[in-house]
Amino acid sequence: MPALLPVERFDVRSFEPEERPEAWREVLATTHLPWRMPLASTDSRAQGAWVQRVRVDDVSVVDCGCDPCGGTRGSAEIASTEGEFFGVLMNLSGREVLAQDGRTAELTPGEVVVWDSRRAAEFVVVEPLLKRTVFVPREQLAALCPHVDRATAIGLARRTPAARLLVAYVATLAALAPTFDAATAITARNTTLELLAASLRPDASAGTASVRAGLFALACERMERHLGDSRLTPATLARSLGVSLRTLQLAFADQDDTVAASLRRRRLARAHADLVREATISVTEVAFRWGFVDSGHFSRLFRRAYGVSPSAVRGRGPVEPSNPVWRAASWLRE
Repeated sequence: MPALLPVERFDVRSFEPEERPEAWREVLATTHLPWRMPLASTDSRAQGAWVQRVRVDDVSVVDCGCDPCGGTRGSAEIASTEGEFFGVLMNLSGREVLAQDGRTAELTPGEVVVWDSRRAAEFVVVEPLLKRTVFVPREQLAALCPHVDRATAIGLARRTPAARLLVAYVATLAALAPTFDAATAITARNTTLELLAASLRPDASAGTASVRAGLFALACERMERHLGDSRLTPATLARSLGVSLRTLQLAFADQDDTVAASLRRRRLARAHADLVREATISVTEVAFRWGFVDSGHFSRLFRRAYGVSPSAVRGRGPVEPSNPVWRAASWLRE
């Protein structure tokens, strides 16, 4: 079995109160590069913090929650940093202020900014913060977007739809990355870089395939969260993602799939699992639970997929699809 990506976790709250300021500084240096921070505070909340990191090839996705605090990067911190990076900071909740290159960005929820590890910077967490930062090797992003240094400490989310797609894609990446093998990680890493480059150069088109790959991942994640809603259709899914149905269909076509087929497979798989697990449940109840509005239609689809009726599955253990290539079957693409 391919090795999966490890998740690293740090929690300053596990330290004694008097040890937390130093612990927080060390955690930041490990996960967010070195910063100069006060080692004592009259407000003990400043050391309530945790960090989770997963490395996706040479890109790191770092989630962080912390109480009000602040720090600076000057010449000493820059000199002690191993490697050169751009940090792509995404505010999930709370408020933070970031300053670099004479510009100051106030990050409210949903905002995105980029900062450069090679130049002086300052941050202040104004209120309890939840953020996600993607660390990208500087040379990799600069190769895709040569003028990235002109975009530091500038809010991106309000300027370009690509930045909003980037936030959603990275959220999916953070959730799924621990399940990736090395090959999947490289694909995900390349998609992240393309979407980031598109966010930084809104006047230029991003790699079409990479943007579609990001849209596909986001659509699948949203499907999984709303499978039980009978109102979820390819059209409503496209609207919720802010794209046309045609654009969404093209993203699935790149994966040799269709939106409708993917949605139908996922619902059938959930229904199958419920029938196996709950021997006394009715077929109609399962059908409605997973978004099918007609139990008769559900039963026909189920039989085509699994070779048996839904009622026959109950209490008999898992049943494999009767046709190993049922995912590509024409009836699934109706």
